[in-house]
Amino acid sequence: MSGGSVIASVRADYASNDRGGWGTDFGANASYRPVSNILLSVGPSWTATRALLQYVRTVADTTATAFSGSRDVLSDLRPRQLGR
Repeated sequence: MSGGSVIASVRADYASNDRGGWGTDFGANASYRPVSNILLSVGPSWTATRALLQYVRTVADTTATAFSGSRDVLSDLRPRQLGR
């Protein structure tokens, strides 16, 4: 049996649109492959986004007769996630 291989990586991504939505992702990763069919990985990541007019749910509304008595609720969402 020979020694395994170690791989390290770092990533940073950003995207936006013309309506004000955006997303960003940062992370680092270290992987170890002790044998060809096993890969062990560990590393933190951070993701943050701004989604405009994201569908949340449908609610009953008796005044919305043109829409079968319901309305869709939309919101500006800004989720953040710390991972791994």
